Amino acid sequence: EDVQVYWNADGSLTIDYIFVFQNDSGASAMDYVDVGVPNANYDLGSVTADIGGRSLTDIQASPYVDPGVAVGLGSAIIGGGQSGTLHVHIGRVTKVLYPDDTDSKYASAVFSPTWFDSSYVHGSTNLSVTYHLPPGVGPDAPRYHLPGNWPGADAPDTFLDNEGRVAYRW
Repeated sequence: EDVQVYWNADGSLTIDYIFVFQNDSGASAMDYVDVGVPNANYDLGSVTADIGGRSLTDIQASPYVDPGVAVGLGSAIIGGGQSGTLHVHIGRVTKVLYPDDTDSKYASAVFSPTWFDSSYVHGSTNLSVTYHLPPGVGPDAPRYHLPGNWPGADAPDTFLDNEGRVAYRW
C-alpha cells in the first residue's frame, strides 16, 4: 500500500492510494474494495479509480466503512490466486486542518491511512505514506508530531517532491 497525501493551498486534502492485492488461492473473488476517508467532508464526485490502468466507474459511498467509498472492480475482479493493483484517487476532502495544540501560529493535520480488518486480510503489509505539504511552505517552516504508539522510524525521510513541495515519507 502506497499512500500519497497532498495538503492543498486552499486547505483541502487530496489522497492517492495504490493497493497491491494478492488474493489467496481458492478464496472468493475480490469484487469491491472499501476505502476509508478522514471525514465525511469528501467530494464523492472527485473520486476516481482504476485497476491495472483500466478505469472503474462503480464508485459510491461505502455501506461498510463510514466515512468511506466503495469501489466496484467490475470485470477486473481479483479472483482466487490472482493479484491486482488498485489505484484510488480521492480528489477533495475538506475540514482537515486544525489549530496546532502546541503553537497557535501553526495549523495541524491528522491523517491515518485506510486499513483492512484482520478478518479480511492476513500476512504483512508493506506500507508507505508520504505527506506533501501545501505549495509555498518552505523547508524550514513545517514540523510534525509523532504519536506515542508510532510503529515506524522516529523521523521520516524529508525531501522536496517533483512539484517543489516539502514532503515527509514514512
